[in-house]
Amino acid sequence: MKTFLLHPDNESLTTMNLYSSLEDQEIQKSITDLNEIGMVDESDILIYLIPSSLISSYEFIQNKDLSNQINLANFTSDTETSMASQVSDNKFIFHNDNGYVIEENLLNKINRFLSPFIGKVYIIPSHFINHIENEDTITTFDNTHIFSYKNGTGFSTNEASLRQYIDIILNDRPDFNPIIFSSNSFLKSIFPKSDVKSFSLIDFFNKDFNKMLNLFKFEFSFNLVKEKLNFTKVQLALSLISILVILLTPNILIYKNNLNANTYKDATFELFQSINKDIKRVVTPRTQIDQIVEQIPVNLSDSVSIPKVDFLDKLGKQYVKNISINILESKSEISLEKMPAIQFKAMKLMSENFNIVFLNEDISENDGFISGNIEVRLSND
Repeated sequence: MKTFLLHPDNESLTTMNLYSSLEDQEIQKSITDLNEIGMVDESDILIYLIPSSLISSYEFIQNKDLSNQINLANFTSDTETSMASQVSDNKFIFHNDNGYVIEENLLNKINRFLSPFIGKVYIIPSHFINHIENEDTITTFDNTHIFSYKNGTGFSTNEASLRQYIDIILNDRPDFNPIIFSSNSFLKSIFPKSDVKSFSLIDFFNKDFNKMLNLFKFEFSFNLVKEKLNFTKVQLALSLISILVILLTPNILIYKNNLNANTYKDATFELFQSINKDIKRVVTPRTQIDQIVEQIPVNLSDSVSIPKVDFLDKLGKQYVKNISINILESKSEISLEKMPAIQFKAMKLMSENFNIVFLNEDISENDGFISGNIEVRLSND
């Protein structure tokens, strides 16, 4: 695994110096495009060190009892007077006890530029390069002077603006006494009591970047996804088909379920109406069946009669493929085709009302429909 560091050499971000974890503070080359990095794999890490002069940082402790929206509103209210652009043009981020403001178009531009990288990407403010907890530091790196403060905020400036920026700091903090990681003579003269140390980029590479603020967000596009997955045309086609199946299957199943539910509802209502024309609505089938059964006369004729034609209407003649009647044995064989299962079960439950007794069943159920043969005895109750 290799770790690469990109540090823009100006605020226009047009060119960047490339560093590698294989080299300690040695510039590999100046690049303008990610392809110039060379061979990389998915395990590699790319760190984009955005100049802290382009991202404003503030000390801000969120109120845990308030929502994120209210905390954001409070933060915006506290900082909007120092913003160079409109509030709506900026992106606001909270990390630990700090709030950050960056121009949203600028951040989106950087994200688009870095998204093709196949490994892990971090966009980190430059003052994180040498942040030491509870210490103020000034680090000279890549001809840039980077200020990192103990409260988590920071700033970066070039040599031409260094004196002016230090005057501002000392005016606000006369006792400012940072650790200096620089050989710059002016810094040493301004802060004669400060400790002077050497800075090693390897120390930064060994830090846990997951604990730092990361401004990177993958900018989705079809071409980028295709490049990252490195699919062949066949694999890409199969993937698109799979995605369509995943998206469409729930809708198809819902449609089919609703269709079956409506079929069952209509079949049940049709069955109930065939028994009692006064039924206008089926709400609780079991209760209504019990009420109908209670209305059946107790004293029925002793003679066995051949079912009339309306027997087929009650049964649902559109589902009867064939029927044969053995008058001598008072039996009937009925061939059914695609009768709704709920109607078949209701018919069995109310078989006495039809003057029939089920003897044998040779049926199958498929998708809620019954097909096959049944044998019934014609009762004489």
